[in-house]
Amino acid sequence: MDLSDVADLKRLTDFPPHLIQDEATLQATQTWINQLLDGQLDDDIRDYLRVLGMLVYEYEARTEVIPLRSPEERAQALTAEA
Repeated sequence: MDLSDVADLKRLTDFPPHLIQDEATLQATQTWINQLLDGQLDDDIRDYLRVLGMLVYEYEARTEVIPLRSPEERAQALTAEA
């Protein structure tokens, strides 16, 4: 076991990837992601970030509500953007 293996193991025990169930866990995960992005990125960290990113994406897909708009409201929004 080399030093990178020890660092990987510590990272996984400090913040093991798990299903995000609430906003507090989402915030903690995003904070951890930001801390990792501030450091040196190797392939193992990129893989770990990919897993964390998938967990964030999955949580947001389950919890964020996209309001339904009528066709008239969609047309108004499109013309307002133009």
